[in-house]
Amino acid sequence: MKEHALHLLVLSHVFSVPSLKTVCVDQLERGFLAPDNMVDMLQLARLCDTPRLALACVRMVIGDFKTISLTDGWKVMRRANPSMEQELLESLVEADTRRQERAKKMEETKVYLQLYEAMEVLVHICRESNIYENNQTYIGLTDIPLFLRNGNWY
Repeated sequence: MKEHALHLLVLSHVFSVPSLKTVCVDQLERGFLAPDNMVDMLQLARLCDTPRLALACVRMVIGDFKTISLTDGWKVMRRANPSMEQELLESLVEADTRRQERAKKMEETKVYLQLYEAMEVLVHICRESNIYENNQTYIGLTDIPLFLRNGNWY
């Protein structure tokens, strides 16, 4: 089955056998996708109307663009199908933008967590200052930056 999955995919598309097409796509996703044949597999996936295989190919192009863009298949595709190259490059840019946005959100989350911790420290300091105020131990507002800088919050 593995060695004939490519041919069977084409035949399953031509003769409209969806169950065979699904099995062929599974086989191709598991063992046949490689940087050398990625562009050819993507074109075949689009011709045979297999969006899952096409998506797997696009993800592989995004993940290993440097290697795939140096293959002969990519060079041929650039000349024969420039719109496909443009579409893949747009997908690459979108993926990079999403990655940058995710990193920015992670950084913002870190800042918000630090602010939350600082607020918790301030609440703790205010509670402690109220407790010790009667015993002549007073923590003033000028001491707060010292606590925050040294990390001795509690």
